[in-house]
Amino acid sequence: MHLARLVALASICLCGWASAAGITIHPQAPTTEESIQIQVDGQSNSFPVGGLLRRFYFQGNVLTVEGCHPVPSFSAPINYTLHVVVGSLPAGSYVVRYESARCDFSNNPLEAFRLEATLAFSVAFVSSTANIPTLTNGALAILAMVLTVSAWFLHRRQSKEN
Repeated sequence: MHLARLVALASICLCGWASAAGITIHPQAPTTEESIQIQVDGQSNSFPVGGLLRRFYFQGNVLTVEGCHPVPSFSAPINYTLHVVVGSLPAGSYVVRYESARCDFSNNPLEAFRLEATLAFSVAFVSSTANIPTLTNGALAILAMVLTVSAWFLHRRQSKEN
C-alpha cells in the first residue's frame, strides 16, 4: 500500500501540469502606430520556470503563442508570465491563441499542444500625417485686420514721402 502511494505521487510530480489564467494585450486598445505586446499568465508545477515561450507565429489574423512546461516537474504550483512583443499590426481584427505542452529541457514538445486560452482584439487605423497648424476663424480675422492696418500705414507713409 505504501509503495502504491509513492508510485502515484511520483507519477503526479513527473507528468507536469499547467493552466493559463488569461491573455492580456498592451495597449488595451491598440492602433496601427503602436507596438503591441501580448502577456500570458498561468500556473504550472514546472519548477523553477513555470512556463517558457517556445515560439509564436501568425496564420492569417490568428497569432498562436506556444508555451512549454519542462518535465520532470517537482514543485508546488508556481505562477508564470510569458511576454511576446508583436510590434505594430495593420488595422483589423485578430485572435490570440495560447497553446501549451509538456516539453523536454530543449523546448521540444513531448505531446501535442493543447489550447489553453484565446483573446480577440482589434487594431484601429490611425493616420500618420501630422496635424497642420492652422488658425481659428477669430485669429484669421485679427490677422486680416492687422495686415489691413499695416498696409494702410505703409501706403500713407509712402504717400507723405512722395
